[in-house]
Amino acid sequence: MPSTPLRPSFTNVLYRRLKAGQSINLVGLRGAGCSRALQDVAELIRNEGGTPILVDLNKYKYNYAGFVEEAQEQLLLSAGNNRSAQKAIEGEYPPVSLILREHQTEHQHIFLLFDHFDALLDDPKQRLPKHFYDDLNSLNNKSNVSICCVTEKPHLQYRVHYKDEEGQLAVTLSWLDLQHLDLPHLLEEEIQAELCRAMKGILGWEEDEGAYIRAISGHLHPIYYIELLKTNFELYPDEYTPKQRNAQVGKQYKERYNNRPKSKTNWDKLLDRLVRLSETVKNLRGK
Repeated sequence: MPSTPLRPSFTNVLYRRLKAGQSINLVGLRGAGCSRALQDVAELIRNEGGTPILVDLNKYKYNYAGFVEEAQEQLLLSAGNNRSAQKAIEGEYPPVSLILREHQTEHQHIFLLFDHFDALLDDPKQRLPKHFYDDLNSLNNKSNVSICCVTEKPHLQYRVHYKDEEGQLAVTLSWLDLQHLDLPHLLEEEIQAELCRAMKGILGWEEDEGAYIRAISGHLHPIYYIELLKTNFELYPDEYTPKQRNAQVGKQYKERYNNRPKSKTNWDKLLDRLVRLSETVKNLRGK
């Protein structure tokens, strides 16, 4: 993990807000640096004596037991305990608050950092139980627990699928109490610093550094563009001029992001609501 934050000022702002007790929904596009923002703030938290629990929920949306074990493992490591976490028993998965209560020491501040939180949302197949979401809300009242969840759009625009108390599948809009915070665009000096870090050991790119910085600045997913540029230099170190190289990388970039599902318009959302209302009416008539 890089020792220098990608967005130094923003990292400090995010840390101060979390430390002050805010529960934050960090909103930003994939490839813009949200994952790096969590990594950077986790490093700052460690340096300040706090305990970050950083979990990529892409890995655990179908595996709540794995999530429980990962959280416990990080808590044990933060306490200098190298023993493995106890295996979660099928059907007996504790809420997050119980995991923290078991491992948290007096005056220890724990920061729950959930990357790709939207992997759980809008997905009927995800397996994290309803009490996971309820419990996150309850943790908002704890002065020594802070929460940050990363999504691509505000979490209030997503639906949560879960099983209710009777074991029936249910769906509703997110009810989490999180404060919206947008990931800021990278400043030119931040792009330059990240480009220098990523291209360390690669020869020849510095001569045309300005051309690459200008190209990166024009895109919404700058981290992904830098990754493509680095790969291009590694594969073709001497074959292209900066203009040719940026054109080639730009083509790959467009192929990646032009094929992403487009956000629904307000009209699409209205149609979705009408369809759901029609299904509800049919179900009520059938009873």
